[in-house]
Order: sequence, then C-alpha cells, then structure tokens
Amino acid sequence: MASKRPLPSKPLFPEYGEAYVVNGYIAYVSDQFGTVYEHRIVAAIMICRPLNDNEVAHHKNHIRHDNREENIEIKTNSEHTAEHALERNPTPLRLTDQSCRQCGNIFRSPFAQKTCSATCRGLSQRVVGRPTKEQLLEMRKSLTKAQIAKIFSVSEAAVRKWLK
Repeated sequence: MASKRPLPSKPLFPEYGEAYVVNGYIAYVSDQFGTVYEHRIVAAIMICRPLNDNEVAHHKNHIRHDNREENIEIKTNSEHTAEHALERNPTPLRLTDQSCRQCGNIFRSPFAQKTCSATCRGLSQRVVGRPTKEQLLEMRKSLTKAQIAKIFSVSEAAVRKWLK
C-alpha cells in the first residue's frame, strides 16, 4: 500500500505517524491511527470537525501533495464526481427520445438503449416465448406439465414457475 518514495514536502503532522507517498497523496501510517491522508487532516482543521463519509477533500489545482488550506476545498462525493466527470467529458450528454422495443413506451436517454427499464430488458432477453397465465391454465386442463414443457422446450420447473 504505502511506498517508500521521497516526500515532496515536509510532513505537516508527524504526530500521526511515519509519512509516505501513497498514489501521489501524503499519508501517515501508524498502529494507532491506521492510514490517514494529510489533505483530509487539513480539511478537518479548516471546518473544525472530522470529515463525514460523504465528504471529500478536493485539491483545487489537482496536485495531490499540495495540501495548503487555499488549495483544499470540501465537496460532497456527488459534487466531486460530477466535477471530475465534466473534466473528462466537457460536452454534456444529449438526451434523445427512444422507443422501448419491449413495451413501446417512449423514454429519454443519452445512450443507445433498446429498453426503458431493467424489467423490460429482462423480458426482451427471454429466449422462449412465454404463454399467458390464462393460456397455460387452459392448456393444463388437457396436458400434463411435462407435455407443456416439451411444447415450449423448457423444463417442468419452468412451467411450474409460470403457473404460480
């Protein structure tokens, strides 16, 4: 986890343990505190409390070891993710109207989806056409589950599930 690389700057909080560079960040590792990242300590001092699980200490200039207060800003996870997503893809995604191939509903999506939901996607991926429950009950009057299973090339267990 922690690599023995020279530190880019003097550790600000040596009381937290031995300082290492971990993925470009300055981190302290000790038996007492575990791994603690310097930028999170700086952010906690700035707001006078520990960061919540949903908070991120973001480096404004994207230099991971630059832990000056003026370079650290506190964001929620979603704000932080959105900012970096915009950096990677500055052109916003265009929503287009699409027709669900399973149910026919019109839905908007930036992606080339074929169905409007996970339910419709599951239904559209069925290999075997399934009869309606009414059709099954009608067939059941004259055929056994094994015979129905053979007609639809499925197992008896599948027919039992269809009849539930």
